[in-house]
Amino acid sequence: MAQRPGCSAVSPYLLGPKTDAVVAFATAAFDAELIERPIRREGKFAQATLRIGAETVMVGLTAEGKGMPAMAHLYLDDPDASFAAAVAAGGEAVLAPANQPYGDRAGSVRDPGGNIWWIAGFGEIAPLDGVAARLAAKR
Repeated sequence: MAQRPGCSAVSPYLLGPKTDAVVAFATAAFDAELIERPIRREGKFAQATLRIGAETVMVGLTAEGKGMPAMAHLYLDDPDASFAAAVAAGGEAVLAPANQPYGDRAGSVRDPGGNIWWIAGFGEIAPLDGVAARLAAKR
């Protein structure tokens, strides 16, 4: 049996008590689309599946009400604009977008559920020796 229709073979699964806030954040920040009718429990999303671009992200309510923060990495067309949208949607800036030694432009935000979203745009494929030199130069 393969993956659920419309879902990626590998999907981040963000678990915690603030499922509604995480779904609202992803929808506002990344134009995520709710692709399945969500299951609700205790007045909150118990399970929701979102699509961001061609990939899926799952959000779930933990039975014990504790969070299990995760990280998700997104490649988007305009990481600076997406970072600004994520902050405007209630995300906490962790790292402002900057050109990274490995060639991407990337930054990160923390959503209301405590998850970190890395927002990147592809810049170049940096040769391994070039990455080491760039990292040494930043020190």
